[in-house]
Amino acid sequence: MIGKKIKEIRLAADLTQTEFGKRLGISKPFVSDLEREQSYPTYLLLKKIITEFKVDCRWLFDVNKL
Repeated sequence: MIGKKIKEIRLAADLTQTEFGKRLGISKPFVSDLEREQSYPTYLLLKKIITEFKVDCRWLFDVNKL
C-alpha cells in the first residue's frame, strides 16, 4: 500500500525515480524498492516526503480505512 502511494506522489510530481530520490536524499534503487515494497520508508523519510511534496498524511496512511 505505501509503495503505491509513494509512486503516485512521484508520478504526480512528474519526476523520475532518480529525480525523486535526489529530492529526498536517497538512491534510485531505493526508490524502486520502496515503490515495489521491497523496502519500507523510515519515519524520517516519510516525514520528508510529506513535507517536500505537501502530502496529506491521512491520505498517505489511508486513515479512513483504519
